[in-house]
Amino acid sequence: MTEVEFSLEANPEDVDAGAIAFWRGLGVNRLSIGVQSFHDAELRPLGRVHGRERALEAIRVAVASGVRTSLDLILGLPNQTATSFRETLDLAIGSGAGHVSLYMLDLEEGSALARRKTPLPDDDIVAELYVEAVERLGASGLPQYEISNFGDPCLHNLRYWRRQPYLGFGLAAHSFAGERRFANTRDLGGYIAGSGAMDLDEALGPAEQRRESLFLHLRQTAGIGYDDIVNLCGEEGIEWIARGLEDGWLRRDGARVAFTPAGFLLSNSYISQLF
Repeated sequence: MTEVEFSLEANPEDVDAGAIAFWRGLGVNRLSIGVQSFHDAELRPLGRVHGRERALEAIRVAVASGVRTSLDLILGLPNQTATSFRETLDLAIGSGAGHVSLYMLDLEEGSALARRKTPLPDDDIVAELYVEAVERLGASGLPQYEISNFGDPCLHNLRYWRRQPYLGFGLAAHSFAGERRFANTRDLGGYIAGSGAMDLDEALGPAEQRRESLFLHLRQTAGIGYDDIVNLCGEEGIEWIARGLEDGWLRRDGARVAFTPAGFLLSNSYISQLF
């Protein structure tokens, strides 16, 4: 029988024993908690409602309940230092959670945080801390399997990265089937009225399929087959692999090629060299 994963995302302030019991009664067996940081000075610029102690209590209750627990963390936050990030990582590793998602802050133009021009940690420090986190999480029993994810793999995310079909239901939900990507409308009124309007509906041609195959497979530590790159990119792919292995942003494991932790930091730029 195929394992069924029913995953739910929640903020720490919404997690307590009663809520978890209710969710588990619905069939939820995986809970992702949006911690982001265990330092209040780093959470305030994000407008987060919870603080350190509330996050720790939410994790404690979730882990004790037996539900598979995942934590979301952000690297590169305002007011974050190497010391404070290492403490956040220590607490995450020691929490008993079986999965950690570690994202690097990406300021969107026009966002409140970008408009405030809040000072951010130096890019070089963030890069060093990311590589350190990869090593420490792996040594603690949470091995990296994707650029931002560590530990017990999330099954529905694996479908995205493997380009396997999936269906999304609800407002603004995305789907992928038969080399077609589509998304429901974001207009709540139209959705409730059953207008059938779509925000996205595109058929992927050979070029888009090739690009996605490279990008999504190379997001994973399992990487992509050497022969697959050669078949997709020809001589240019062979030269790209040789350059990456020599410069240290690629590694080769038998018949497969993958990014090193340092390579993941600039993976978009490296992959763009193939197009």
